[in-house]
Amino acid sequence: MRNDTIIAPATPQGRSAIACIRISGPQAEAVLKTMFRPASKTLPGREHPRRQVYGFLYDKAGNLLDEVMAVFFPAPRSYTREDMAEIYCHGNPLLVDRIVQSALETGLCRVAERGEFTFRAFLNGRVDLAQAQAVMTLINANSKLALDVGLSQLMGDLSREVASIRETLMGYLSSLEVDINFPEEVEIDESGVMEDVKTGIEKVVARLSRMLEGARLFSKVEEGIRVAIVGAPNVGKSSLFNALLGRDRSIVYDLHGTTRDVVSEVRRIKDVNVVLMDTAGLMESAEGVDRLAVERSRMAIEEAWVVVMVLDASRVLTEEESALFKDLTRSFKKVIVAVNKIDLASSVDLPSFEGCDVVQVCAKDGTGIGELEEKIYTAIKELLSVEDLVILRRTQMELVESALEHLKEVEGYIRAGESVELVAEELRLAVSDLDRVLGRELDVDLLERMFSDFCIGK
Repeated sequence: MRNDTIIAPATPQGRSAIACIRISGPQAEAVLKTMFRPASKTLPGREHPRRQVYGFLYDKAGNLLDEVMAVFFPAPRSYTREDMAEIYCHGNPLLVDRIVQSALETGLCRVAERGEFTFRAFLNGRVDLAQAQAVMTLINANSKLALDVGLSQLMGDLSREVASIRETLMGYLSSLEVDINFPEEVEIDESGVMEDVKTGIEKVVARLSRMLEGARLFSKVEEGIRVAIVGAPNVGKSSLFNALLGRDRSIVYDLHGTTRDVVSEVRRIKDVNVVLMDTAGLMESAEGVDRLAVERSRMAIEEAWVVVMVLDASRVLTEEESALFKDLTRSFKKVIVAVNKIDLASSVDLPSFEGCDVVQVCAKDGTGIGELEEKIYTAIKELLSVEDLVILRRTQMELVESALEHLKEVEGYIRAGESVELVAEELRLAVSDLDRVLGRELDVDLLERMFSDFCIGK
């Protein structure tokens, strides 16, 4: 990527009331003034910065392109910290293409590469790498939770945490460097310093471990929160699954064993994407293919965050179901009990399920489905908060993992009584990893891979 002038639509392809075309680089003002004629005497440019001006765009031959608004942002007070211009035209893709093509014909600019505007913002120090990734999350977020995490990170929450950890490590490293470089000039209690380093590193390891776990959690949030629908055969799991989806996805039949594999489908509940999983009936006496189906069901349960245990209101609770409930509550943070087929019961005698929400439903006519959705949503919100989640792409996660490995080496070296030089070297490597998380140490291949995921106009 070069320090020339780039242009690209900043809004998605498709028809809309307004489209935005973005120009950035040293010739941004020249491109705008070459094509734009104001309706008044005011020209967008350094004389009138950050001011929207109404006018018309023309191509090199003098043909009218569109009626537009235009604004110029002089460096460094722009998204990229370069001279920038934005043109707001009618949102017809043909018009947008004609305007971009006419700008290219001036010979003053080229089409931007993917993510190049944000890459320039990063190179010019407006955002660090963690904030740049947050921009991508804000664009692609499919839930309010992801939006909130993206905004938090864009405001620098993660950057400050990584920088704080880095400064802590640099403090320990500087203490060790004094001992290494000036062993005779400065009297230092080496064993005391090493003990302080060991105590501090334990806290840093805990902070980085939480960060890594938060990144893994966020990946799961982006994919969809997994909710397993479980229970004995013929309690109506597949019917409930279909009712939650609002359409027939799983086969429903009177005989047990209809569901032999896990059936998954994504469903949006309010502002959260949920992966609903219909599982085979759980029974201890299962053999052959039924046994394989039960094993797959248990694997799905292990992947789930929330479990909906389905019971049949028309019969009494079995010992197997009681045992299953106890197993689930020991293994999961949140279990919801759905008592199904209430239309077949003269009266519903609800057993006691301590610490769990119990919902009466009829999958056949939809009774209680809304309440069950609400319980699932509440359970997810209780399990997750913005503070728990972190946006790290795969390469950044690997860097944090690497930093953790170096710090664990530090702990091992100190316990084994190894030299100060070895401890200091591992600390330096951990600091280097954290610098790369924020993009302070430039790795061109890494950066180009990350920014290639962006859209053209961002």
